Amino acid sequence: MSKLLKNLFFAFVLLIPFLSSAQEANRDRDSLLRLIRADEASLENIGGIDYRKVKGHAEFLHNGATLVCDSALWNVNDNIVEAEGNVIVVQKDTRLTAPEISYIVNENTARCHGGIVSLYDKDGNMLRTNNLDYDTKDSVAVFYNGGSLKGKDGNLIESLNGRYDAKTEIFSFTNNVQMFTDSAFISSVEMDYMVGSRTVRFGHNTRIWQKSNMLSANSGLLLRDSSIFIFDRDGHIITTDQELWADHIKYYREKAEAELRNNVQVLDTVNSALAFSDGAFYRKYPMSVMLYRKPSLAAYSLEKGNSDTLFMSADSIHLYQRRYCDIDTVEVSAAELRRKLMDIDPFAEREQKKKSPAETGEIVQRESRSAKDTAGITFADAWHNVKMYRDDFQGRCDSLVYTSLDSIARLYGKPILWDNIKNQMTSDSMQVLIIDNAISKADMLDNAFIASMEDSVHFDQVKGTEMTAFFKGNDIYRFDVLGGVSVIFFFREKDSVITIMNQKECKMMSALIEDRQINRIKYVEGIKDDAYPVYNLKKRDMFLRGYEWRADERPQNRREVCARNIKKSGREAMSVYPFPKFPVSRNYFPALRDSIINFRHRTDSLLVEAKLRKAMDKSEKLQPVDTSASVNIPAGIKALPPREGHIPHGGISDRVVLDSLHVSSGEPDNFSGQALRKKKEEGY
Repeated sequence: MSKLLKNLFFAFVLLIPFLSSAQEANRDRDSLLRLIRADEASLENIGGIDYRKVKGHAEFLHNGATLVCDSALWNVNDNIVEAEGNVIVVQKDTRLTAPEISYIVNENTARCHGGIVSLYDKDGNMLRTNNLDYDTKDSVAVFYNGGSLKGKDGNLIESLNGRYDAKTEIFSFTNNVQMFTDSAFISSVEMDYMVGSRTVRFGHNTRIWQKSNMLSANSGLLLRDSSIFIFDRDGHIITTDQELWADHIKYYREKAEAELRNNVQVLDTVNSALAFSDGAFYRKYPMSVMLYRKPSLAAYSLEKGNSDTLFMSADSIHLYQRRYCDIDTVEVSAAELRRKLMDIDPFAEREQKKKSPAETGEIVQRESRSAKDTAGITFADAWHNVKMYRDDFQGRCDSLVYTSLDSIARLYGKPILWDNIKNQMTSDSMQVLIIDNAISKADMLDNAFIASMEDSVHFDQVKGTEMTAFFKGNDIYRFDVLGGVSVIFFFREKDSVITIMNQKECKMMSALIEDRQINRIKYVEGIKDDAYPVYNLKKRDMFLRGYEWRADERPQNRREVCARNIKKSGREAMSVYPFPKFPVSRNYFPALRDSIINFRHRTDSLLVEAKLRKAMDKSEKLQPVDTSASVNIPAGIKALPPREGHIPHGGISDRVVLDSLHVSSGEPDNFSGQALRKKKEEGY
């Protein structure tokens, strides 16, 4: 057996030269132009040049490509065939038709420059142009001065220059590329259409219009079968109310959802907010943005012509909307009760506060609910390590929740607020009421404590079971303290030296603030009043029980909370970007081109929308942000749950503030001892 194998091996080795010679012979034969058939053929000499003239169903073969025409004049010396009349070039699955073709044999090129040239691939896609060169050796067609591709399923691509590689089945387009596919309009500097995988690869300066959405990137893919856009460089999406940026975006066209990675920014013009992260999942309707990997928010407002921005960060942030008709009635009732209690003025109505809400009979009646009530309700959740920064206001807590059902932001897990650096407010939990994008009222619930730094040693202090602060224009103008009130104030002499500590106790206290200074204070029931010289006080006697100065926890600047650079909105610039009008296709596929333009006119355009928005913005003071319901989080990504014990059980699930970020917590009391000396304590 081994001997037989050895003999076969030697026989194969001996055959190799003959096989190679045969292959070379075939190649040489294919490289020669051969006239296969013709009805008539003659040899002519014109101007000293020999020509072979053929007529009637002439057929040539070269490089495996067949050239068919009605007549041809073959320049034997230069090896050029001038073919005329119903010219067809067929090579495997590629077919080329033209009124006339110059076939340059030595260059393996069919040059078409007379009339409309049509190239068909095996899938039925048709490329038309007036200027095309086809290389029969490499099976590559190159067109210039305008060409248009009509897809078998109605898509259209045109450009000034391009090529088709039959071996890879790729159409490439460059210079003023315009495309219509699957209801999307696309313009770009360069684009490849990979027929086999039905994938479009686009490059620099790509713009995409789809209904009211507009997308752009400098590199990416369109997977036509799955209706997915993938942007891998400078991705940007504009929807009706949002703008999204990221280094990498995977956009699901049919669902209007997107996965975003690295340098993510989401601008929501409805609620005047910006969201940042290195990972996000977005859904347009109902609106939802899940932020992970270093998420943060910037909520901006405009007061008296001056912009004001509050920054917030957390371990995870979820912004979303739900339709009112989809929210459980228990959740709606809880929000209404929470708002009812927040609206009570505890000082003016302290006797009424002793009654339970059920006894008052004054709970606001809910509006009737129906399937037709589709108004969007805003929710937001920020879980763990929440930090906030505004120039005059900072804060921290474990978790922060909000819903526009009651317009109340709730802070849990050792919440703490700083105002103008020197004032510190703490309690077990806090609630902030937001009206017209401004703080209206703030409740500090259980173990409420305010400390105000007079100097590095002396701190004015107010302590009570609960505190309520009232705001106008984000500045505090009044605060009330309820239940077991204890107060320490320090007084300065004319030389600004602190000499006296005043300590008071009562059941209730209310203070009025003017120009960020306490103007008047009213004490109620069981008032105890003591004054002590400071010089002989022990340090522990200068602090109320529970005092803790936590200045080292205060965010020092906005970049400690949000280090992101803010991208400028591109809505206006993008809205006036030239929309595809397919001028080249007007010559080659006029009916298809007109139907596409008519489709454009029947659908919403970003151009019209931008004009309407611009007109509306002139009459609005603020620009706002949206949010949305449950979200399909990509595999491997989890939103962090609230820590046990930080949010009371038995109520509705708590949500995070976005709207509350549009305004900061205003200016709590300065508690200046010097100001107190100038004002008498009096009722009002």
